[in-house]
Amino acid sequence: TIAVAAALDTGTIKPNDSFSMENNKFNVSGIIIKDHQDKPTLNVTEILEVSSNIGAAKIALQLGAKKLYTYFKKFGFGVKSNVNFLSESSGILRDHTTWKPIDTAKAGYGYTVSASGVQIVSAYSAIGNGGALMQAHLISKIKYPNGKEDILAKPMRVREVLKPNTI
Repeated sequence: TIAVAAALDTGTIKPNDSFSMENNKFNVSGIIIKDHQDKPTLNVTEILEVSSNIGAAKIALQLGAKKLYTYFKKFGFGVKSNVNFLSESSGILRDHTTWKPIDTAKAGYGYTVSASGVQIVSAYSAIGNGGALMQAHLISKIKYPNGKEDILAKPMRVREVLKPNTI
C-alpha cells in the first residue's frame, strides 16, 4: 500500500495502469517473485485488492529506491512514533543507498522493512486521513467513576504525507 500510495502521489503511476503478472514468475536479479493468483494482468486497484507481490514489486521498481525510501520515512517508518511508550522500537529501515533491485522490489510489498504496530496503524491512518499523518496516542483520556475526565492527548497533525486526493 505504501509503494502504491507513493507512486500515485508522485505521478509515477495512474490508478488504471495495468501491469503484466509475468505468468506468476517475476525475475528480479535472479530471484523469482510469485503471487497467489493467476491473472495475466492487473491494474493498480486490482494489485491492492488481491495483494499482488508482483504488482507491488513492479510499482516499487518503477518508483525507485530513493523515492520509496523517502515515502517510508514520511509515513513514519524507521523512527519512533513518540507515543511515550518506553519499549517502543523505531523498527528497521535500511538506507536506500544499500538497496539492491531485489530489496526495492521486496520493499514494495512490505519485506525488508520492520515496523511496530503503532507505525503501521499510523501509516494506514494517514492514507485514510487524506494524506495527513497524525500523532499516535495509546490513551486519549481517562474517565473516572465520578465523571471527571483527564484529557491526555489531542489530535495533532505531524505532517502531510500525500497530496490531497491522491488515493
